[in-house]
Amino acid sequence: MNVIVQPAGKLEEFFVTMASLPGEPTKGQVARIFAENGMEVVGPALLID
Repeated sequence: MNVIVQPAGKLEEFFVTMASLPGEPTKGQVARIFAENGMEVVGPALLID
């Protein structure tokens, strides 16, 4: 598995926002936070066996 992170742009702000959420975020909240920070998820979600 390859995980690629380019620590640029608003990545730090993204993590601060995610960490400040009370409880587990909904998919809608995560999508909104990604968009606010100029990011998007590409490809399908990874499956865990």
